[in-house]
Amino acid sequence: MRLYQRFSYPLMKTLVRITCSLFFSIYDPDTFGADLETLKKHVVGVAKAHVGILVCGTMGEAHHLSPEERVAVIKTTREALDGAGFPALPIIAGTGVGSTRETIARTREAADAGADYAIVIPSGYFAAALAQDRKALKRFFEDVSQASTIPVMVYNCKSLLPRMCVHF
Repeated sequence: MRLYQRFSYPLMKTLVRITCSLFFSIYDPDTFGADLETLKKHVVGVAKAHVGILVCGTMGEAHHLSPEERVAVIKTTREALDGAGFPALPIIAGTGVGSTRETIARTREAADAGADYAIVIPSGYFAAALAQDRKALKRFFEDVSQASTIPVMVYNCKSLLPRMCVHF
């Protein structure tokens, strides 16, 4: 089974040739937590510029958010978009973390919080091993995809994992 065959795309929000904004989560300087009020304003401004939304990505911020904060960022993003008249704008959420089990958990949480797509990068900790074992790399993405209720995008970022280029 191909990774993309198990979803009914007419039921999903369409993602066709959009430019996405990879933006940092915004932190409250007093609490060091996510500043959700400022995030709302930022998300709406990005949407008004006709740019897609990618939250909890690999720009460094996702690793500094707790699982609960990730959910709050995604929920806040969905609420802000819906409230500003952008209910059809899909949200892509980064869900790749250190293990398959945790990536599956973050992907399920993202879907429940309102994400329409997950973008997954394999663990950088195991990059060298995965680069040498294409079957294990493919299985990682298959396991995550099969456990997900939303489509999973493969984040093939050669600059982050230079020895691991994904070709299935």
